Amino acid sequence: MAFLWNKMAGLWQPSGLVHFVVGPHPSVHETTVKTEDGKTSPVQRTFQVQKDVLMELSPVVKAAVTGEYKERATNEIMLPQFDPDDFELFIRLAQSVAFSNPPEIGVPIVNDSIVLRVVPIAAYLGVEAMLKMMEEHVQNNPSLVTIVVFEETRVQIQWRESVFIRLFEEVTTPSAKKIVKQVYTSGAETSHSGQVAQGLLAGYTPGRYKSPAWVPATYHSFMLRSEHYENLAKLSVPTSMGFMKVLIEHKCMKI
Repeated sequence: MAFLWNKMAGLWQPSGLVHFVVGPHPSVHETTVKTEDGKTSPVQRTFQVQKDVLMELSPVVKAAVTGEYKERATNEIMLPQFDPDDFELFIRLAQSVAFSNPPEIGVPIVNDSIVLRVVPIAAYLGVEAMLKMMEEHVQNNPSLVTIVVFEETRVQIQWRESVFIRLFEEVTTPSAKKIVKQVYTSGAETSHSGQVAQGLLAGYTPGRYKSPAWVPATYHSFMLRSEHYENLAKLSVPTSMGFMKVLIEHKCMKI
């Protein structure tokens, strides 16, 4: 471990650093903002990050600092669209990926909040290893908002069937209605309203069935919750199709 950290110390030389300027330019916004606890926080911050770490993880950073771009001369990459606090979290996770998570770094456990904050940055910089880490969390603990953050960044994910089932449970409200239905000995059934529910044979002739029996039943239905409409509209076509498949499968009669 001592060898690893001695090697890491050598990486943090000025010539080996790239500067990320994160947050809106001060000319556009105030230089500080008020946080919820009343303290001030800079809108724009500069992060000095070891160049080799990000070049190994991000093809975007590698192209910027080695290609024919101004970033090669300045060693400075501007990211005005991201929150500095979110980028700081991203860097901590990037270090954990690059150095196989040494315990001294104190990497946070991935949760929904981290997914929402980190995925847009990781997707923009093309950090596949970090996106895989975030995806694994969402595959095992899916929610609509964390699925949408992948969808909005156009990261193509093949979601597991269990994800769609959990999504269905989150965005629908079940309802149950007590009814009675008419059952024939042939297995043909009609509801109390006379609508055919299942099994009526073609070519029905009088006297072919015994006297019908009325039995209680429960009709289960599911309604999409209106507060989820906006996010559901952001799902990609493949994800929407997977969700619709589960939705259709749950439209059924249960006794």
